[in-house]
Amino acid sequence: STPLHRFLIAEYILPKILKGHPEYLQDLKEITVNPRTLIVCTRIGRTLGLCPNIFSTFSLIEQNLIRQGITSEDEQICLDCLFILCENPKTTEYIIDIEFDLIKYFLQMNVDNGSTSFRNQAISLLKKHFIRLKDSWLFCARQKLKNVDQDFANLTERYRTYLKWLINWCCSHLYLEGSYCQRHLAILTLHWLIHLHGNEGIQTKNLNSMIFMNYLIKIRWNIY
Repeated sequence: STPLHRFLIAEYILPKILKGHPEYLQDLKEITVNPRTLIVCTRIGRTLGLCPNIFSTFSLIEQNLIRQGITSEDEQICLDCLFILCENPKTTEYIIDIEFDLIKYFLQMNVDNGSTSFRNQAISLLKKHFIRLKDSWLFCARQKLKNVDQDFANLTERYRTYLKWLINWCCSHLYLEGSYCQRHLAILTLHWLIHLHGNEGIQTKNLNSMIFMNYLIKIRWNIY
C-alpha cells in the first residue's frame, strides 16, 4: 500500500469502524502484531475516548512499543506515539510516571529533528499535555478540599519534579551554539509551559531577569 492509502485508511476508514464497533480495538492484539497498526489504532482509539488508561493491565499497547515508535524513522509514527501520550478527552485524569518518562524520551530523541512541520505538530500535542497537567492537578486540589483525595502531596511532588526537569531541559538547549532545531523546539516548549502554567518558580542561576530576557530575545531573533 502507498502512504496515501495508509493515510486515508487511518484518517477516514478506521475511525468509522472503531466508532461503530469499539470492541474491535481490544481484539486487535490477537489479530496483528504489526507495531505500526497497533500504534495507529491506539491513536485513533485515544481520539475516540476508547483508551482512557493506555498503560492499564489490559491496555492495547505496551510501553516498549511506544518507546520503539518514538525512535522510528517514520515521523508520523513518532507523532502518533506522542499523540497517544498527550491526547486525552478527560483532561482531569492524573498523569502517571510512565507517561512523563516517555515524553521525556520523546524530547530527548527528537530534539534534533530538522522538520519544522514535525516540531510544530509536536508542540501542538505538548500544549494538550500541559493543559492536562494543569487540569488534573487542579482537580486533585479540589478533591483534597473535599477530603476525598489523599494523594495530593504525592501528585504535587511528582508534577513539580517533572516540570523542573522540563524547564531545565528547555534551558539547556537554548544556547546560541546549539542547533536551530534544538533552540526552536526548546523555546516553543518553554513558551507554552510559561503561558499555561506561569513563570513562578523559574529561576536562572548567575543571570538576573533582565540579562536572561535579553538572552531569550537574541535567541528568538536568531531563530526567526
